[in-house]
Amino acid sequence: MLQVRPDRRVHRGRSLEREGEIVDCAVLGVPHSGLSEGLRGLLATRFDGVLLVADEPSLLACLDAVRPVLLVLDLDLVPGKGLALTARVRTSHRGLRILLLVADDDPGVATAAEDAGADGCLLKETLGADLLAAVDAVLAGGTAFWSVAGSAFPERPEPALSPVDERKGAR
Repeated sequence: MLQVRPDRRVHRGRSLEREGEIVDCAVLGVPHSGLSEGLRGLLATRFDGVLLVADEPSLLACLDAVRPVLLVLDLDLVPGKGLALTARVRTSHRGLRILLLVADDDPGVATAAEDAGADGCLLKETLGADLLAAVDAVLAGGTAFWSVAGSAFPERPEPALSPVDERKGAR
C-alpha cells in the first residue's frame, strides 16, 4: 500500500533548456533494460524527457549535466551501495526529488531509504499501480513510501485522498 504525504513546499530544479524554455525531465537509473522501457513509457506521460542510465558513473554525469527534477533509482543499479549513492546524490543535488525502487519488502529498507534522503520508496512488484501517484506526490513536495501490514510508518496516517484523487475530484 502506497502512503503519500503531501507537503506545501515545492522543489523544482532546472532541467534541460530548449530554446530559452525550461524542459522538465527525469532520469531513470535502472540496470534492467526490460524494466527501464516500461518505466520510461510511464514517466513520459509526466515529463518532456526521460533519460536512461544503467550505471553509477553515467548516473552522476547525467545528473550534473542535465539537472533533472526527478531521479527514479533502482537500488540494484549499484548492488549493496544504493543507499550510500542516494545520500551522496541528495547532498550534491538538493532540489532533486528522488524515488527509490526496491525488491525487498522489509519495512527497514523504506526507513533506510528515507534516512538516506529519498522522497519516496516503491516496491518493484507494485510499480504499475504506484509509480505515477508517487511521482505526482514528490513533485508536489510530498513523500511516497510503501507500507506493509497496515503501515511501515505508523506516525504518517494515509490521507483520505492522494494528490491525484484530489485533482480528479476538482474537475
